[in-house]
Amino acid sequence: GDAAGFPVDLVIIKSSSRYNYALVGQAGKTVRVVNSNDGLSQYIYCNGSLKEVKGGVNMTFTNIGYQNMIPAVSASVIGAGWLIGGNNDNGW
Repeated sequence: GDAAGFPVDLVIIKSSSRYNYALVGQAGKTVRVVNSNDGLSQYIYCNGSLKEVKGGVNMTFTNIGYQNMIPAVSASVIGAGWLIGGNNDNGW
């Protein structure tokens, strides 16, 4: 669409089905993910494992670069370099 290639800092997941997501961004990129369905968790890949974003949660993900991780993570790993920051559950 018109936003193709536009840098994204906020991802709002509004879904009635469960999905697994992989964030894309260079080292230093921070993205806030909001799951707006309070009754259903979604999942984000971080260094090859799925991390739960519970319903109603506002969570921060930062890419520190897979080469900066100890032990090192391969670039081919889904979600390589992404770490979870703070989160808040706004359950309603």
